[in-house]
Amino acid sequence: MGNQPQSKIIEDNPIGNGIDAFRGSFSSVCERAHLSCIPDALDQLEHEDVQDLASSLLSAIQILPATRLLPSKTGRGTLRSDLLRLVSTAASADFDFDRVKPLLKSALVDEPDDALIWDELYNAVTESTPPPRQVASSIQQTPWLRNTSSFANSSEHRKYVDDVLKEELGPMYVGLRNFHSTYFGGVADLQTAAQAFFEQCLEGSDPLFEDGWKGWPRDANQDDVLSWFADFSDKLAAFAGSHGSIPTHRHRRRPLAQPNKPIQGSTGERKLDVGFVKDTSAGKDSRCHWSQILVPGELKSNPSADKASMAWLDLGRYAREVLAAQNDRRFVLGFTICGSLMRVWAFDRLGGIASEQFDINKDGRQFVSTILGFLWMNEEQLGFDPTIMTANEERFIEVDRNGSTERIIIDEVMQRAPCIAGRATTCWKAHPEGRPEMLLVIKDSWQYPERDEEGELLREATDKGVVNVARYYHHETVQIDGADDDIRNNVRRGLDITQAANYRPERPIRRNNVVSGTLREGRGSASASRKRSSSQAGAPLPSSKRSCSVSSTRAASSLPNRVHRRVILRDYGMPIYKASSRSALLAAFECCIEGHESLHKAGLLHRDISINNLMINEDDDNPSWPSFLIDLDLAIKESREAASGAKGKTGTRAFMAIGALLGEQHSFMHDLESFFWVLFWICIHYDGQGKVTGPTEFESWNYESDNKLVRSKFELRKNEDQVVCTGISCHTECVRMTSLKNPQCLFEATRQAFPISTADNARRFEWHLSSIVSKGIILSETQAKIPAEILSLIAQELVRCHAVAEACRQWKPPERCDFSLREAVWKRTTSFEGRKYILSLSNNPDKSLSKIISQDDDVGHLFTKEDYAGIMDLFVEKDLPDEPGAAGVVGIWWRRYSVSNVDAIITGQSDGIKLRKLAVEGHCPIAWSIPRKCDPRLHFLPYSDRQEPAYMTGLLCNDPHIIGYSALWEGRLTAIYAHTSEQSIGFKPERTATWIFLPIDVGETITHIFEGRGQIEMHNALGIITNKNRHLVLGSYLQRVNRHWNLIHQLRQGPSYIFYEYSKSGLGALAFEAHDMPEKRQDFHPAAPSLSYSLWSQEDFFYSASDLAGLSSVTPCKSSDGRTISGLLLHFPNNHCESVGHVRLDAKMQNIEIDTKQTVFLVFDKIDKGYPNVVKVIDSYNKNSVDAEFIIQLQPLGRLEWIWSWRQCHLVYQDQKSPKTI
Repeated sequence: MGNQPQSKIIEDNPIGNGIDAFRGSFSSVCERAHLSCIPDALDQLEHEDVQDLASSLLSAIQILPATRLLPSKTGRGTLRSDLLRLVSTAASADFDFDRVKPLLKSALVDEPDDALIWDELYNAVTESTPPPRQVASSIQQTPWLRNTSSFANSSEHRKYVDDVLKEELGPMYVGLRNFHSTYFGGVADLQTAAQAFFEQCLEGSDPLFEDGWKGWPRDANQDDVLSWFADFSDKLAAFAGSHGSIPTHRHRRRPLAQPNKPIQGSTGERKLDVGFVKDTSAGKDSRCHWSQILVPGELKSNPSADKASMAWLDLGRYAREVLAAQNDRRFVLGFTICGSLMRVWAFDRLGGIASEQFDINKDGRQFVSTILGFLWMNEEQLGFDPTIMTANEERFIEVDRNGSTERIIIDEVMQRAPCIAGRATTCWKAHPEGRPEMLLVIKDSWQYPERDEEGELLREATDKGVVNVARYYHHETVQIDGADDDIRNNVRRGLDITQAANYRPERPIRRNNVVSGTLREGRGSASASRKRSSSQAGAPLPSSKRSCSVSSTRAASSLPNRVHRRVILRDYGMPIYKASSRSALLAAFECCIEGHESLHKAGLLHRDISINNLMINEDDDNPSWPSFLIDLDLAIKESREAASGAKGKTGTRAFMAIGALLGEQHSFMHDLESFFWVLFWICIHYDGQGKVTGPTEFESWNYESDNKLVRSKFELRKNEDQVVCTGISCHTECVRMTSLKNPQCLFEATRQAFPISTADNARRFEWHLSSIVSKGIILSETQAKIPAEILSLIAQELVRCHAVAEACRQWKPPERCDFSLREAVWKRTTSFEGRKYILSLSNNPDKSLSKIISQDDDVGHLFTKEDYAGIMDLFVEKDLPDEPGAAGVVGIWWRRYSVSNVDAIITGQSDGIKLRKLAVEGHCPIAWSIPRKCDPRLHFLPYSDRQEPAYMTGLLCNDPHIIGYSALWEGRLTAIYAHTSEQSIGFKPERTATWIFLPIDVGETITHIFEGRGQIEMHNALGIITNKNRHLVLGSYLQRVNRHWNLIHQLRQGPSYIFYEYSKSGLGALAFEAHDMPEKRQDFHPAAPSLSYSLWSQEDFFYSASDLAGLSSVTPCKSSDGRTISGLLLHFPNNHCESVGHVRLDAKMQNIEIDTKQTVFLVFDKIDKGYPNVVKVIDSYNKNSVDAEFIIQLQPLGRLEWIWSWRQCHLVYQDQKSPKTI
């Protein structure tokens, strides 16, 4: 099929009535707009209507057979891949729908031409699809860029470093107009002195400046320019020293030009063209160290070298060396001169930015001001950290801890990450003043504000008693001049990169959550630059420090930022590769793995197991752990279900697990595999007690691409005796290392084809446990008998190893099996982890095979019964067992294959242990969680890609025992439930997870289901109408009240199932038992809010309302964190109930009775920086006894409106309104 021409594919797979729903939607839209239903009417429709129609057509085309057969025009694969990217692009706010109007019009003509429609679709995807780029494989996975600080045992040759440095720096923004005033404006008397010196240069019969600088080489030869620059700088330095208004002796520095002499202190040889150094005696023959370089410079003779690939990158290379050598440096200023064109640069933990370009021979005064500024700047203005102070020849910091100020003495630097952009972690060995025996470690890093704070995670781990992980002492966000020290607001002082000359607006950018501040002048004294502490027990986190874990879509809504954070630890050690012996090394590994397990049991996942994050302590006088893990910068709470929005993937390249490199969601087993790669690396690169053997062939692991690195690691399997790391997920903690010729087999044999349920994980664990115990009992019969209880305890420790051993024992090189349905089909079965699977299928009978399908000339469909690991059974349609629909076994899936020709060859693919899947030429099967002889009618929801396999489940509607329906909203609609009176209710605890509960009366049933869209365009909402003509919404508040709702299902009388695909990205499809489309048109009119003031457009709001006439009692419901009242369950006569707000049935409070004489009071307070919320519900109110900012009084009459989000709520009741958000 893949070799057929496009015309043949289009001819064999006509569109037919596949786009009738789109055409019907267009007719409805035209009728509402009073327009003729002709294609040109598209040009007169509102933008929102065109967007809806485009979504409808693209969704319809997406499921047409030809979409999966026609080739892609933008890359490998099929047209469907291009279409999915187009659907995603069309969901963005700035998409130009004129691109798809020709496609829409071609589908709206009276007699559509299939070939023309496909041509227009190709045009649309070609125009709007960006070039292929590497993206994260999961919405939960954080994207990744390489970083020069992750090099391990590298020689740092330029050919390797430059590529990674380019990636690290990203786009370097130039042409920022206020750059000079931002970085030089605080230098006292600079402009006056610059003007005075420049005027001297204009004086006399032979002025230094006249239509350019005297002595400037015409060809801008580098050596000549260097000579000129050195001479000019000396004159300016002499002037600076003699200028009376500046105490120059405090800033001992001078220009240096040594283009041919390497600067000391770098791993690879580095030479600096020009710069400014601390040493006033430095000359042409001086040997300078990178720790002395204050301002690096780069000279190029050609003005065209002023670009990213040349002068900018060269200067960036120097800036990296300066930052690496100076452990108290926050940023570095530098400059480039290309020809006579100069730029001034700042390199910080977000990258590099630069001033506008100016010609030093035309703007001589600006040149003087720049050089003089470099000579006169104080250390803080040059980028040094003023919170690291010096007194009595001791360096120290001061922290506010437990209500008092502590001075922490810095003993020595332990580690400084050699990078520019990134976390740039620095660690110092330290101790409290006056207590030298108490060893501490100070760790500075620059984190994205979206990330979980390492200090908070460490404090949580310490409080939970985690072992063999560095223990918490204190943490804070560094404060400079009373403000959080961050890049955007403090280092760059508000410079807007969007105003750069080379800024590209379409580039993705990330949100930040840091308050602005200003840099103060001067380095400061011991009492200056206080830090805000978070170490006090129970102290709430300030908003600028609080983790902001948001989806990647939201995170791309504002500019990037990094925040300067400081953590102090109570454990000090050496890197594990400095162990004194092999036994000490292995013992340290064991303790570190125990620490990782303890961390995991506390709900934290480390995600950066690397050679510098495993520590050993062999000093008997050191009270720290004997060996332990450090660095929770990249750690996450394992309950997190979405990416933080922060840039930077998880792990250090050389030690990353193969699965992580391949894009798998980072898990516990990836960390355990990283332990192996650390051990492997130490064995290769160290020769006892930390002695480095030098760079090896594995140095390339620091630089090469993901695919090459994966292949390199797999190459190790060629040697049978080499130990290769292989992962198997027998349960959430399972991974082990094994010796195997083909380790890839275990990835294939144990990878999950479908989501695995918690119950199935528990079943597998119990099977392995039971198997080990059984073997132990048999063994103990021949030796000393061991009690079963002891065997069970031992078995629990061996489950992981047993899982790997069983898979290795069963695995054989996979063989292909082909068969057809013309003849009877025979199967061979096998058992794997306690469940029976098909091993092979054949048309040839054999004594070892069992017959599965009889010969039949009339076979239309073939069904396979599968779970996460493989095919369990095979049926033809007439033999399909009648199993209950939604009550089927969780985790069992069914695929239906259409077999139009009984002679068609069906191929089975094995993973070496069991049959994994079948292939029928020209057919793409659909997977369901229930065995259906006829598939339910599938309805795709807009903007949702049905990526198999989504977890499909169902709910029984209109059962007499149902008391209500609820929907889970986690950024979008993700699940629907039906609740009965006898079931136990348990809702998700996440604060941002919203449950929309709709009570149902006895005898009340759903008659119609509608589809609409929520507040944010790409979020779906469902509407339902009941037989009592109630119009209810499961979804977020609709900002456009007149939004059109599509009727998608009309329920028959009696109970019936509705199936939906559940995934963390939201509902992708609904499926209905009845195949019939709705019989007649029905309008949906949800209640409209009367709220007059605006709400934040990017927050998910929900709306509910109730007429309180006849209200008999009120049941308040607590929020998940217990701080607020999230909603009310309202009780009326005749067992009628309604809900307003976020009603959690598992968090109901005491019921409050009410009648016509009583009232209920809703007490408001503003929490979380000005967001109004109900915090109490009381039946009596006394101003003297109730401390309340605002109260709404409810009576059993009138209409109550409740609009809420996860962080706030707003109420309207009669003439009362809740307070506004501040």
